Amino acid sequence: MDTHHLIGPSEAGSVVVDIGSDVGAAVVRAPASLAGAEIEIRRCGAPWDGTHVAVRVRHVLQGDAHVAFFPDLIQGNYEVRRRGDDDGAVAALTVEGGRVSEIRLSPST
Repeated sequence: MDTHHLIGPSEAGSVVVDIGSDVGAAVVRAPASLAGAEIEIRRCGAPWDGTHVAVRVRHVLQGDAHVAFFPDLIQGNYEVRRRGDDDGAVAALTVEGGRVSEIRLSPST
């Protein structure tokens, strides 16, 4: 399954994050080639349950970035991949409570 969304770039201040205690968030930076692709996330050891977001262009101070953003994650170890790509690359990240964790995907993810 190779699903892409036609979503325009985000506007300034369009993401609100409510983190703290044991709740964090994850920013997954992606190459421009993944714009519109769906990225899914799971806790390590859990089954893939379809929790996903699309990679969007975000206007940031350093220029444009292609990002999938996952809010409201309970702290712990997670894996991300292109949604539905059972044989594709998986990247690991750790989410800490009260923080926004970040990972960069390669074009092959």
